Amino acid sequence: MELLQSLNAIYEDISQEIREHIYGHVRTAMKIFQTEIEKPAPKFLPCLLFTVSMLYPTESGPPTHFSS
Repeated sequence: MELLQSLNAIYEDISQEIREHIYGHVRTAMKIFQTEIEKPAPKFLPCLLFTVSMLYPTESGPPTHFSS
């Protein structure tokens, strides 16, 4: 239970601005791959974007994987 509380406390310390900044970098990377290579983005990039969005959601509140 203490670990869960610690994870939630750490999550609360991550500001909205930082989460959006990380999300923006991933989106920019996908756009660069799509325009520079002129092919669809590699398959790992959508997975990375999904992972970041799950770890750092833009809505307030802890992500579901930190819930008890």
